[in-house]
Amino acid sequence: MNKYSVSDSDVLEVLQINKLSTESIRKLPRSGQRQVFEVMFRNGQSSILKFIDVTPYNVYEDDISVDEFHQERAYEIDARSKRIVRELEAAKKCSVLPQLEILNGYKFYVKDQYHFIYYFETKFEGNTLNDSDVYRTDQGIEVVIDFLLQMVKQVKVMYDAGYIHRDLTPRNIIYHNGIFKIIDAGLIKTNEEEKLTGTKAIIGTPYYMAPEQERRTSDYTWDFRTDLFPLGLIAIEIFLPRTRHFGSDQIRDLHQVVSLWKKKDSSAKSITLFSKIITRLAAEQRHKRWSNLSELIIALEEISQ
Repeated sequence: MNKYSVSDSDVLEVLQINKLSTESIRKLPRSGQRQVFEVMFRNGQSSILKFIDVTPYNVYEDDISVDEFHQERAYEIDARSKRIVRELEAAKKCSVLPQLEILNGYKFYVKDQYHFIYYFETKFEGNTLNDSDVYRTDQGIEVVIDFLLQMVKQVKVMYDAGYIHRDLTPRNIIYHNGIFKIIDAGLIKTNEEEKLTGTKAIIGTPYYMAPEQERRTSDYTWDFRTDLFPLGLIAIEIFLPRTRHFGSDQIRDLHQVVSLWKKKDSSAKSITLFSKIITRLAAEQRHKRWSNLSELIIALEEISQ
C-alpha cells in the first residue's frame, strides 16, 4: 500500500468539519513524518496545519486471517496514535517550541484506509534552514558559532524540561532575521516515555540521526547528546556547502571534512571551532560528545569573542 499525500481538498474537508473559514491554503514541504500546510483564515490569522500519518504499512504473514489482520491493524493504529499524542502533549510544556492553537487538542482524519492525526500550531516567521539565506549564500564561522549557540541553548531548555527532539534537520529549523528556532516538537520524548512506546518504529531522519538511534533497544535511555550529533552535521553543511551533497558516510568522516574546513578558513578561531566544538558534536560514539550543555555554551561564547 502506497503512502497517501494529503491534498488541498482534504484540508478543506477538515476545515469544514471544524467549521473554520479560510482565505487560502498553501502546501509546504514535508517535514519528517508530517505533511504541512499554511492556512490563512478570513480574520487574517495564519496558522500551520500538520498531518501525521499513523497508518500501518506492515507486511503481514500470508497465513494471517482477515480478522487477525484487522485486529493487528487496529492495534498498530492505536499504538502509533497514543505515542504521537503523548509526545505532542509533552511538547506543550516546552516554551521554545511552537504551541497548539485553533483547535482544542489533536483530532483524527480518516481517508479511505489511511489514518492521520492533525493539529494546528503557531507559525514561526521565516523559512526552513535549508531554504533560507543561510543555505543560499556562503557563510563564515561567525554564523556557524551563532547557529550553534542558539541551537544548544534551545536544546538545553528542552532537556531541562525533560525532552529530546531526536529529529533535528535543516527542515526542522526555522531561520528569520538572524534567529534560529526549532520546530516539529511532536518527535520529542521524555526518557520515561521512551520505555512506554507501543511501536518499534525508528524515529528520525536517517541522514542526520545519531548512530545510537539506529541501534535502538527497548530499554534505551535518550539524552541531549542524541540531539547534538545532527547539530554538528548541520554546522558543517552551513560552513561547507559542498558537504550537503555528500553521502551519509562522507559527511561523518571528520578526517575528510577537516581538510575542507582548513582550506576555507585556517585561522586559529576556525580551527578551534572545529577541533574543540564540531568534533565533539558529530562524534560517532555518544560518550565522546559534550556531556554538559552549560560548559558547551560557555565554550561557544568564548570562541565567539
